[in-house]
Amino acid sequence: MYLFLPLFFVLLRRFVSLWVVFVLWTASTLLAVAATQPGLPRMYHGAVFPPMFIAGMVAFKLLLRAPPPRASNLLPAGAWPVLVLGPFILKNWLVGGHSFESPIGAGVNACICLLLALSIPTFSELHTGWIVQPAQQIAKYSYGVYLLHVPAIMFTFSYLPGIPLALKVIASLILTGLLSFVSFQTIEDPLIQLGKRLTQTRQVSGSFAANTSLKC
Repeated sequence: MYLFLPLFFVLLRRFVSLWVVFVLWTASTLLAVAATQPGLPRMYHGAVFPPMFIAGMVAFKLLLRAPPPRASNLLPAGAWPVLVLGPFILKNWLVGGHSFESPIGAGVNACICLLLALSIPTFSELHTGWIVQPAQQIAKYSYGVYLLHVPAIMFTFSYLPGIPLALKVIASLILTGLLSFVSFQTIEDPLIQLGKRLTQTRQVSGSFAANTSLKC
């Protein structure tokens, strides 16, 4: 999936219309439902993930297109956790005993992610410092947390069998934090800075070429 994310970004930059993203989400959702039909090989079940990522693209496009709304039109930031929890409670009721990688599971999860994406621009921003500042730090390392929390949990629960469960949980959280910090400093941030330099170089080259053509 991550190999295709740069392509999706290029599509977002090239196609301004929000309908293009909606069409892409609809097509990926139908593909996910089709790929998880009983009897098909499990290798096709990776199709359940693209609709979730593309829903984030919908939110991105909505935030780019939307004019600054008036405060009276925004939902309070404190209501966001309720909105997040509500659909997932509904999901458990709708999916029931079906697997996450079943047609109904793939469809319901895709729709929930789209619902959350559509609702993001309707909420006001949170300005409470004691919540915002820690949240910004967590967001900074969130990709590492997303990728590395499972190995951290597997390690602590497999190789620390003699300690209480509470200590295992604490150890897995600490290990996840350390791994995420190291991965950000050694891999993510250097690549982010490289991408910025490459982008700036391209922009400077484009500006120079444009100025040269105007002078000619």
